[in-house]
This record gives sequence, structure tokens and C-alpha cells, in this order.
Amino acid sequence: MLVYVLLLVLLSGHVRAQCTNLELPWGTYTAKLDQLNEKEICVYSNVRFAQPPLGKLRFQAPQEPPSTSTSPAEPVYTDPVSCVAVNPSEKCVPGDDSPIYDPKCPNATVGLFQEDCLFLDIYVPLSVLQSTTTKASVAVWFFGGAFLFGSKHEFDITQLPLYSGTGVLSVASEPLIFVAGNYRLGAFGWLAGSYMETAGAPNAGLLDQRMILSFVQQHIGKVNGDSSSVSAWGESAGAGSILHHLVAKNGQQDPLFSRAILQSPAYQWQWNRTGTLNDTYSQFATFAKCFTGDMSCLQSADESTLREANQELFRSKSACQGIFPVGPSLDNSLVLTLPAVALQNGQYWKGLDSILISHVADEVKYNGSFIPYPIRVDPTAANFDNFLEAFMPGAALAPVRAQINAQYPVTNYNNDQINRTGVVIRDSSFTCNTRQLFDAYSSSIPTYMMNYHFLGKYNLAVHASDLLPTFVNNGINVKDLLQNCFDVPGWKALAIGPYIKYILAPAYQSYLKSFAVYQDPNKGAAGKAKNVHWTPAYTNSDDDHDAVRNVMQPYWNPPSGTPFEILAQDSENTATSCQFWNHIATEVMNIVGPDLGGQALRVQAGENVASLEL
Repeated sequence: MLVYVLLLVLLSGHVRAQCTNLELPWGTYTAKLDQLNEKEICVYSNVRFAQPPLGKLRFQAPQEPPSTSTSPAEPVYTDPVSCVAVNPSEKCVPGDDSPIYDPKCPNATVGLFQEDCLFLDIYVPLSVLQSTTTKASVAVWFFGGAFLFGSKHEFDITQLPLYSGTGVLSVASEPLIFVAGNYRLGAFGWLAGSYMETAGAPNAGLLDQRMILSFVQQHIGKVNGDSSSVSAWGESAGAGSILHHLVAKNGQQDPLFSRAILQSPAYQWQWNRTGTLNDTYSQFATFAKCFTGDMSCLQSADESTLREANQELFRSKSACQGIFPVGPSLDNSLVLTLPAVALQNGQYWKGLDSILISHVADEVKYNGSFIPYPIRVDPTAANFDNFLEAFMPGAALAPVRAQINAQYPVTNYNNDQINRTGVVIRDSSFTCNTRQLFDAYSSSIPTYMMNYHFLGKYNLAVHASDLLPTFVNNGINVKDLLQNCFDVPGWKALAIGPYIKYILAPAYQSYLKSFAVYQDPNKGAAGKAKNVHWTPAYTNSDDDHDAVRNVMQPYWNPPSGTPFEILAQDSENTATSCQFWNHIATEVMNIVGPDLGGQALRVQAGENVASLEL
């Protein structure tokens, strides 16, 4: 009798631990049960959210899959799927010296790399699926990678769980669903210019991301998700994308999320629709042997031809000058002006309920891959000027280049052109993005700011290093990652690894999860996060509102101390530095406005252009 009862208990437990199917108009998707972490999590992998962007759908806006009454829309893939990307081993890939891309890391990217890549993964706690009363908040992750490479899963998640939701879903008790999706990369997702505006879809990558958000709005309720409580999360290019969603259509388009976490938001300014952007399209078409530049030729080309053309475009488009060859661009439809201009003019989405913005302490590593290669090998004034010419090209922008030269004299950097260049890139492409967002939102909604400084004493608080505590889970050997990816000596890794895994990461993730669920990082804080109350940031009249104050700073506090402190003020995104780039953005739009198809962009900093004719 006892054996019979025990058998029933075991069987009933087995029955309970089942993931329900996800029923979509284009098919049914099953989930695998992840039991490696503290919570049982149902993982729906490779859920199609758009038709394959092939043939006539190449370089076009994504389209919803057609309905079917049978199995999932064909083809179905069991291996992880990534979009076609630039090879990160190429010389001068921006960000390729991030620790997570160190070739010594045991983190080989896995799965399929192909054009048919518009899939997403959904991580749902089993308890959420089984609930009959609770709807869970939803976090949607957009990966980084300079708009050139990256994936919804990135690596073998048994070695480095980017971008698995298992870690953040396992901390604390708040219900949350995690979604990570692919978007098209390189030329496949980011060609732009006036020709693309008539023949294709500029910013197709942004449109892919919006379709992921639309999928969540329409279908997340099928797994007990709450479509009214969605947060967009992203790092680097992913965070830069979120920034562009906030200013889309001059802030008149609902971004389909109500709060956002932006880690190191980054993007390259792309504005000249009839000049540089058209030239980039023409170069890509030529590399693809479509010498007339006709879209129909590109749509009928072999995928292998387009792959090589994408690679060649990267090699040719000033990559070694520290310039992103493609990325979010002005397109006369979705992105109407540079985000810095939109944010200072109030042309951004006002419907957020809260926002969390962070940067790392060392966004542009000294002599690292974000520094133009010629400056790394020959740090001269001439090479600095060449970099500015690539960044702000043409005779019309010569006055802008002169202003940048004057704002950043090399004598301020001990006559070190590498340091000088790094600060220019840090301010223009990273940290001032955080300040512009802060200035836009902090007066109306809770705005939480972070300067990630963990392992800064070892010069390891570098771009993308904050991904480790964001995604670490119980199945990861952090000590080995530190040794192989961060070059931390064995004895230090032995001490730091457990600290990250058991102290920093759970607390860090609880802040993020609490923010996603409650709009407040404190309410669901767990572990050491309970020891530091994180309140919204502000500025003070004492320094004419120059520095952002009350900034969260994660740091190394051995052997088991709280890894957080409140930084009195952040010196890396001051108004002094960032108002200069606001001015430069306005100046650029004023100078090149006629080349943009007649848009009313000749504005002065702070002028309201909402009522001007477009």
C-alpha cells in the first residue's frame, strides 16, 4: 500500500511538472522544462514570429506568418537559430575585445546562422503557467553587437547563458516571463537611404524588434503573461534600439512597452539619406554583383552572395576608423531626426511609467577595439582628424569637426591621442545617450541610474561586462569564465567567482526583476540588494545641475560584503559634456537638413518643432 501511495505521489508530481503547449495561429509550439536552476522554467525555443525574410520579403518589413490549422509554420528548427552576422573575428569589429568574445572563452556560438531567423525564445516559470489567478509581467530582451552580430541565445547557454532568462527568473518570488528574439543584422537589417525608402524598408531591424513587441501584445496572454506590464531590456546596440523606439515618429508611436532598462545604450549617428546612406546601399549592391543597384536583383541573389557582400561592406565602410557601417538611420518615416535632437525637443514617448539607465565605468577601453585601428598603431593628430572626418564627413561639416577638436584638446589628455579619442567616442556614442535620456524623463517619471563599476579596480568594468551578473545562473562555473574570458588569475577567480555567482548576480538580478514587475527596483530586492535602497536619480543646483546624483554603483566588496553603494555623483555623463553633443546633433541637422528631403529640422537647441510641417 505504501509503495502504491508513493508511486501515486511521484506520478502526480510528474504530471504537475508539464509545460503546456503554446497555440498560435500558425501552429503549436512545445516547451522543454528547465530544472537546472532553483525554479522549474518552461522554455519555448525558436518560436516563429514572422515569415522568413526571403525572396520578395528580403529588405522589407517583417510579415506575420500565415495561419495554419496543423503544425508550426515550416520550416521548424530544433537547433538555436541566429541571423546572418558579420564574423566577429574580422579585424576592427567594434566591441570584439569585450571579454565575452575572447577566443579563450569556452563559449563557442552554437546553432544555425541563416536569413530565415525571425524567431524568439520564451521563458515561463512553470508556476506561472499553472496559475489560474496571476498574470506575470514580461521582460523583452534586445541583444547588443554593434548591429552587426549577436543572437537571441549568443552562446552555448550551459557555459555562458547569454541571453537565457533562467537566471533572472530564478531569483526572488515575483512572477516574470522573459522573451528574447532575433532581429536582422548588418545589411540584411539596416540598409537605409532614399532609395531604400521607396524600394524596401529602412531600419528593418527596428521593425523586427517591434514585431517581437507586437507578438507579446497579441500572444503572451496564452502563457499567462500580462501584456499591459511589459518592459524592454537591452544592452549596447539593443539598448540603442530601445532608445530609437522611444523617439520613433517623434514620440508619437506607442513603443508597446511601459518601462525600460537600457544598459550602455549605443549607436552610430546615421543621418544623410541622399548621401552616405544611399552610398552604403550602392556599395552593398555592387558587392552582391547587382551593379544596377536594383532591389529585385538583391531579392533574387543567392544567400551566400549576400553573406559575402555583407562581410565586404563591413570591411569597406570605415570599420577600422571606429565607425559602425550600419545601424538605426533617419528614414523620413520612423526615425525623423537624431535621437539627441528628439530628446531635447520633447519628441519622445511620454507613456513610460519608469526607466532604468546604466553605463559601465569604462565604456571605451584604452587602446581597445572601439578606438580606431590607425590611432591604436599610430596615435597622431592626423589620424585623430581622419577619425573625425569619417565620423562627420564632408566639407559642410568642417565647422562641426573644428568644434569637436576645440572641445577635446589633446592637452587635456596628457597629449595622448588614444585617450582623447576614447573620451570623444565614450561621450558621443555611449554615456551622453544615458544623460540625454535622464534629462528627458527624470522630471516626470522615476528614473534610476547606474554606473557599473564591479572589478573596476582590475580595469574590468568594461563594455558588456555587466552582462555577466545580468544572466549568470546556478549552472555556470563563474570561476572558469573569469580565468578564461577576463584573464583573472586563478587565485583571484577562486574568490571572485563565488562572489559573483552567489552574492552579486542574485542581488543584481533581483533589482532588475523587481523593476520589471513593480516599476521599482527595491520592492522585490533580494539578498544583498536589500541592504541598499535605490531611489531615483536627480541633479542639484549646487553645481548648476551638472552631475547626475544618487547613482547606483555595483562594486567588488570582498569577502562577502554588500556589492552596491550609492554614488554621490557620476562624472562620466555631466551636463557640461553632454550638452555639447546636444548642440552638435542640432548643428548637424541644421547643416544637412536640405539633404534629408526637406524635413523641417533647422532648429535651435530646445526649440519645440512638434508643430512644424514635415
